[in-house]
Amino acid sequence: WQALDRFQSAEIRKLTQEATKELLPAEIDFAQDIQPWMGTMLIGFLPKFQKPQAALPPRVVFSQNMPSSEEQEGKFVAVIAVKDKTKAQRFFTEKVTPKLSSPPKESTYKGIKITETADIAGAFIDRYLVLTADRATLEQSIDTFQGRQSFSVPDLRLGLSKPLLQLYIPSFSQALATGFGEDLPQPALQRAKDQIDSMVVGLGIEDKGIRIQSAIKLGEKALPFQPAPGQVISQFPANTFLLFSGFNFKQTWQNILEQAKTEPSQQEGIDSIRGFVKDNLNLDLDKDVIAWMDGEMALGVIPSEEGILKQTKSGVAAVIQTSDRKAAEATLNKVDELAKEFPLQ
Repeated sequence: WQALDRFQSAEIRKLTQEATKELLPAEIDFAQDIQPWMGTMLIGFLPKFQKPQAALPPRVVFSQNMPSSEEQEGKFVAVIAVKDKTKAQRFFTEKVTPKLSSPPKESTYKGIKITETADIAGAFIDRYLVLTADRATLEQSIDTFQGRQSFSVPDLRLGLSKPLLQLYIPSFSQALATGFGEDLPQPALQRAKDQIDSMVVGLGIEDKGIRIQSAIKLGEKALPFQPAPGQVISQFPANTFLLFSGFNFKQTWQNILEQAKTEPSQQEGIDSIRGFVKDNLNLDLDKDVIAWMDGEMALGVIPSEEGILKQTKSGVAAVIQTSDRKAAEATLNKVDELAKEFPLQ
């Protein structure tokens, strides 16, 4: 967070301070009361629990499996590394407990002291502070730490030198099944499960700015992925401030058409785009445009104040490689002829 602070303007810093004050009671100062004992933190969202499998050596301090055959709603678990347990205990004793409406309930489970309130349950487990939504989930965390099957992050690596936040989705299909995919049509839901196995998204602080990066492990039924070689981006000026690149849009379009066969709503969108291109440019989208887009392509936003771009001070530029230059030139000539009928100043 200290590394992030140097990129904040005075206005953003003020908003951050105000937001922190709203989250914490007035008598609690994060820098003085929490930061001295708090290390790294991991928050896990556990799906609906099933009967546990065989125990495995613990790798982190919470598991995805409940010691019960009954299926239960998923819960959250926060695992906080404690740098100074004495300071942490003093914080809760002096700053938190006095503000509770009723004294917390204390008990033990497998030698671990548990503290419960109406809204949360917590325990110091070795060098960690574990906070959960209820006692049952906390007991599960204790079981995990003492040998039950535990959670492991996907085998994916990000190139962040100073990671600030990282989001792990170890099973994309399970995440969709537990609520994230409720609004998706069944064909789209199944395709998403087939395409993505797991993923990691991270936010890091670099020397010159903030970097967001993601890594995805493709599913066994995923379509072949072709990374862009990165050659056409050299055609864009140095002051380009937004750039998207890809490879072989012709093949991507064929994949989209294949998927649309099982999704009427997607087919309607495709037909709408085809109709727009036909009505406004008098071009066949599939034959006149996409058919020759079989190489690398990039789309960028660059500063410009020429002609009608004076109002926005920016314009869109595209660079497309093709193996069929004749077809590409024929399409561009049609667009040029159309532009002459509607000159823009």
